[in-house]
Amino acid sequence: MTAPTNTDTLRHALQAPLPLQPGPLMGPAFAQAGEAGRFAIYTEPPEAPGRDEVLAALRVQLEAQPGGDEAVRGEVLDSDDWEPGQAFEMDMDSDDVCGQVLFYRLILARELDPVGYCAFEINADETGVVFVTLVESWIRAPYRQLGLERGFVLQMADAVYAVLAELDVRLHAAGQAGASFEVLLGLDEPSSAGSSLLQSLAETLQGLTGTPDRASAAGLDPLRITSANVSVLAAN
Repeated sequence: MTAPTNTDTLRHALQAPLPLQPGPLMGPAFAQAGEAGRFAIYTEPPEAPGRDEVLAALRVQLEAQPGGDEAVRGEVLDSDDWEPGQAFEMDMDSDDVCGQVLFYRLILARELDPVGYCAFEINADETGVVFVTLVESWIRAPYRQLGLERGFVLQMADAVYAVLAELDVRLHAAGQAGASFEVLLGLDEPSSAGSSLLQSLAETLQGLTGTPDRASAAGLDPLRITSANVSVLAAN
């Protein structure tokens, strides 16, 4: 942590679960004008109705796509192994680093039919690091030229900002001023498409956390923390 934030205070702030951001993002916010009304991106909450059918449809679409060096395998579509929601890494009785992980899966739909998804994790811990991992991102081939990845970027930025804002509120209530966070963005598997998405995410977050005016213009409550330094980690 780059500012003298009390680690014990942040550890206490991480004891209550961090909330998921479940709101949908509608097409006009991210899609091209001619197709905008046809698309939406939904944040999949735990136990979402119809989830099994949606995931099955995406698996079928993935299997029909030609393979390649960066082909998405669809591992996160198996809900038994990758479950959206929240989890503690450590608790107050542990001597190890205390933190939480938020698991997100975004579903891109065209007229309610699933045509893509994006899975990512947000790990916040007591050291003041918020680590974002892009696990998988995929859009069905006929829709890849419409710039729909921008919707994933906006949803991810909103989720990361929400974590910072929630911790900001909790630290402020505990009398902690001047906290500074490191926001690190990385890939689960190296890919040029994933790297491009993370770069766009970094630029969006840098804008939102750079000045209070930019956050307000985006309809967000400005942060009171000293800074949130955003960096993209090189893929292995």
